[in-house]
Amino acid sequence: MQANKAIDAHGFHERKDQLRNTNPGTIFSGDLKTGRLDMGGMLGWDKPHRDVFRSFLNHPNLIPYLHLLVGEG
Repeated sequence: MQANKAIDAHGFHERKDQLRNTNPGTIFSGDLKTGRLDMGGMLGWDKPHRDVFRSFLNHPNLIPYLHLLVGEG
């Protein structure tokens, strides 16, 4: 619920040009006209909106998966 409220308050932002982060011809390339939508900067949003996302980073059940994705430390 907290995450939904934070997203509703800030919304998604369209990333264009080099920030689009896809290569033409890939499954993620979309229509090559619009950029991808993301919530870049959510860890730096004002309180209380950032807190729920920061809590995901040290949740005991998620840490093993984070280590697999990005490595330990």
